[in-house]
Amino acid sequence: MTLALTGTETVGMIRDIVVITFLLITLLLALGGAVMGLIMFRKVSRVAARVERTIGRVESAVSTVESTASSVRGAATMIRRGGKAGSMAGLVGSVLFRRSRRREKGSVDSSGDKASGDKD
Repeated sequence: MTLALTGTETVGMIRDIVVITFLLITLLLALGGAVMGLIMFRKVSRVAARVERTIGRVESAVSTVESTASSVRGAATMIRRGGKAGSMAGLVGSVLFRRSRRREKGSVDSSGDKASGDKD
């Protein structure tokens, strides 16, 4: 006994085979895409972790540079103040020593008057 399929049944079977094949191919592509997505996620997460570590190191370096700049600014201010104090001390010293030199050059008698010939 042979079973003969009609034309409509044959077309229906071919349609079912094509649909099943299409769904299998689609399922395989979806699984492949999911696997590739997981692999990409792992690689991207590693890169993201490295970037975060690098950002942390850069922030640490920037804070170190900022603290160093603050220290240098403080030292420069102190040096500038020291220089001003030194110049003021030099000015005071030169004024004091000029006066004492004038006194040494011009003889002063016991009454406090300058000797004759010296004029202010």
